[in-house]
Amino acid sequence: MRWFISSCFVATLALPGLCAAQEAVPKVIDLRSAISEALRHSPRLSAADDAADTADIQRRLALSAYRPAITPTLNTGSAPAGFSQQNMALSVSQLLPTGGQVRLEASAIRYGIGAAEMRDAGYTFGISQPLRRIGGPERDAVRTAEQGFANAQRTSADARKQLVVSVAEAYFAVVRQRRLVDISDQAVERADRLAEMSEYRARVGLSTQLDVFRARLLRSQAQMAVMRDRDALETAIDDLTALVGRTPPSRVTAEGDLAADMATFEQLSGTTADAAAVAAVDVTKETLHNRVDLQIVRAKLTDARWKASAARGNLLPPVSLDVSYTRRGFGSAADYFTGLNGWRVGLSSTYALDRRQESATAATAAIGVREAEHAMADAEQRAVAEVRRTSRALLRTADTVELQRQAVQLAEQQRDLAAFRYERGLADNLEVVDAENAVAQAKAAVLAAEIDRTLTFIVLERASGALDPNRFLH
Repeated sequence: MRWFISSCFVATLALPGLCAAQEAVPKVIDLRSAISEALRHSPRLSAADDAADTADIQRRLALSAYRPAITPTLNTGSAPAGFSQQNMALSVSQLLPTGGQVRLEASAIRYGIGAAEMRDAGYTFGISQPLRRIGGPERDAVRTAEQGFANAQRTSADARKQLVVSVAEAYFAVVRQRRLVDISDQAVERADRLAEMSEYRARVGLSTQLDVFRARLLRSQAQMAVMRDRDALETAIDDLTALVGRTPPSRVTAEGDLAADMATFEQLSGTTADAAAVAAVDVTKETLHNRVDLQIVRAKLTDARWKASAARGNLLPPVSLDVSYTRRGFGSAADYFTGLNGWRVGLSSTYALDRRQESATAATAAIGVREAEHAMADAEQRAVAEVRRTSRALLRTADTVELQRQAVQLAEQQRDLAAFRYERGLADNLEVVDAENAVAQAKAAVLAAEIDRTLTFIVLERASGALDPNRFLH
């Protein structure tokens, strides 16, 4: 064991950069693994989750109004003349969801001392129920808190869906930059060969010095493009690492098998990209019931209508039914308190003649309903338009990928022809330089088209409400 520790220590001293180099190598993950890890550890979800937890605390606080309230009371005192008083009571009340209240009070009283002492004990049970408005302000508070909690949960769910899209964008940004680095490396190799060929041809008199300068310029530009693309790749890797919730020492990267990533996403979605695009062209607002933003505006409309109904009810006089039963006389003063025993039933009402505040509240609530209806209609129209626009874009990407692939073939043929003409002395290397740039641009374009197709499919699934982040967990 000592030898092993010493060996490791010596090796660490001798090769200080070895361990650091090994730790700096990013771990390669696929699209599903990146999304799965982000859904578990990404800091992007912290704000939405904290908001949902806060709303849950407010909801439970509002619900606590319906818990039994127990109030014990103990009073005792004495006067200089020896007169004393003791009062013990226990009150239990329960608020009902209907706005009524159940009360139970038990008490024991003692006055005086000696022969003048008077004692009594008894209880009262009663219930009071509003008849006009069911619920009361406590129920309003609970409903508001529950609505806030539901919206917070919807927002949290929407944040998870948006995280899937963001991770996919960051993932494909890494894939794109890695492919661009490969394209740039190939361009450097071809630029080196062209520069060597131009210098050789210039020495034997088949090319001019201008061709040599032009080839060297192309090589310099290709080398600068490689450095720029490598720096962009490292930045994209850092962004992906932070998004999935990892630290810089445990970075992740993506090789990017675009066909496999698309197949995996189609399998998890239960449909193909083409089928989803075709189905979404004829989307209606009724088929978008799973969109989180539409669920939120629907809930706001329901809440606005409920508030308007409650405001109209407040314009009527409040009437409450009060029923109670009292039993006293459990003591020396039984005969004195017996007259308080029995049932009592009554109606109570308090109505102010000045109803300006209630009338204004009812009118404002009616306006709130109209605003919520307009917001609902506008949100539905925008959602339908977004889905149809995205579906058309997805259908267009299939043709775009094929056209870009054909453009790559044409650019490569043009480059081969330009190289052939240059080798035969039929043209200068300017044609070769232009052809090389055209090939690089065409390859970058087909890569962008392939990535755009997958991203558009993911965006369409989110826009239509069909995206389920839980399917990516494994």
